[in-house]
Amino acid sequence: MEPFLSLLISVVVILVLIRKIKIGYSVLIGTVLLSVLTLGSKGIYEIFKSFLDISNAEIVAIVILAFALAQSMEKMGMLKGVSSSLSPLSGVEVALIPLLIGLLPMPGGALVSAVMISSLASRYQIDPERMTFINYWFRHIWVTVWPLYPNVIIASAVMDTDFRHIIGATYPIALAAIISAIPFSRGLFRKPSKPDLHELVVSFSPIILVAALALLFKMSLLLSLLIAILLLFAIKREFKAIPEVFKRSVDLEILVLVFAVLAYRDLIIISGAAEDFLNAVVSAGISSYAAAFLLSFFVAFSTGIEMSYTSIALPLLTPFTGTGDINQNFVLLIFAAGFAGVMLSPLHLCIVLSAKHFNANLRKVYHYLIPASIIMLLLVFAFL
Repeated sequence: MEPFLSLLISVVVILVLIRKIKIGYSVLIGTVLLSVLTLGSKGIYEIFKSFLDISNAEIVAIVILAFALAQSMEKMGMLKGVSSSLSPLSGVEVALIPLLIGLLPMPGGALVSAVMISSLASRYQIDPERMTFINYWFRHIWVTVWPLYPNVIIASAVMDTDFRHIIGATYPIALAAIISAIPFSRGLFRKPSKPDLHELVVSFSPIILVAALALLFKMSLLLSLLIAILLLFAIKREFKAIPEVFKRSVDLEILVLVFAVLAYRDLIIISGAAEDFLNAVVSAGISSYAAAFLLSFFVAFSTGIEMSYTSIALPLLTPFTGTGDINQNFVLLIFAAGFAGVMLSPLHLCIVLSAKHFNANLRKVYHYLIPASIIMLLLVFAFL
């Protein structure tokens, strides 16, 4: 079967199954289906190969450690400290905390901010769906402009250009994302007072440490998280709590979801489904701008991973973007489409974790996500 048709069928199956069974198992079934349709019996082997891949295992470990850091900070009262230090902001902290956490790229990082702001839902009478949207959306504001994010790093390598040139092209996305969220954040922006900056720094110190180790010392995120957690337990002398924290941090459903999404991404690359899609679009006489937008959006939506559109779609689009001296309009379009696709994808780990944490109806969350994404894209198009 044609790779693109197989990919389309698997996406439809996943979207149907999500309504009936847990998303991790839905994606796993969709992954197995895609493997069989595109690679036959060899497909199952490729799935196991992906499961055993060291880099994929590292991502899973980062997810677990990210959860462990959030659980540790919660147990030791540090998350309450962050919230209380920002409480004079009178509602702004609901959006500011995810925005701050967004500076630290980590798979499923929205869970960290979700835990931190969950107590604010009742204080400001925010329903679970809007709470999920605010946490999820503001957590990802920096994705297209912060040089620590893998998609920016990958794009820099693919287009053989400095990340500053990429940021110079993509900054309108971050601005548009902030503006587009304002209509759905009503009631949060009241007259603020001065926050307690000392308490904020002390309470936020484990995350500041992780960011410093990763950014200044170029340490891997996995090692940075591990060091931060161990130092936290050492300073607080809470080593006895380690088994409990890690027990709460390992969720079988989440582990299945992460492994399945990574295997799904690998199969898209191996099968050539993205390239098949691009060829079909171009042969249909669709303009290069539309083709670039559709490919980036489809790949991002299909995988729910930020780096997918730069690692899968972007290499196919370099004839349009150029290398070295890049076409900023094309780069902006590709990143905007990818950002919208990832944010709207039901396979995105962060939206699943946020909705689960706030006990929100995922379908109702899209009542905020869809119009916010449309407004964001329209604002970006104004820059083109």
